[in-house]
Amino acid sequence: MGLICNPQQISIMLMASWLYWQVDNQDLVIHCEKLEGKLAQLDKIRQKQAKKITSLKDEMGVSDAGSEERLGKAEHAIQALSSELKTTKNLLDDTGKRERQVRQSIGLTAFIMLINMILIHRNFGWQKV
Repeated sequence: MGLICNPQQISIMLMASWLYWQVDNQDLVIHCEKLEGKLAQLDKIRQKQAKKITSLKDEMGVSDAGSEERLGKAEHAIQALSSELKTTKNLLDDTGKRERQVRQSIGLTAFIMLINMILIHRNFGWQKV
């Protein structure tokens, strides 16, 4: 057995359905508008972040170039210091050799003087002055 409705009830039900659909549809429209607003905000944030990323990449590129320049300067300074240390080491080695030569010369001179004194003593003896 079917449900019997008069035309007025059917029109009220249709009107209620239509209103419900309208209210539901209106809520959806409002919700969609809010979502569109949020999407627009997120898009602005994304664009700002993209600009920041680009700026940071550019800055890193500049700092990389600066780093390369500083690295080149540091390498040049290291090479200069290394060269200076090698020169100092060579001078120190030469000074050491000269010092040994002077010591040997002093020792040889002292030895020769001792031999001369012995020879003089043998030949002439010690004389009192």
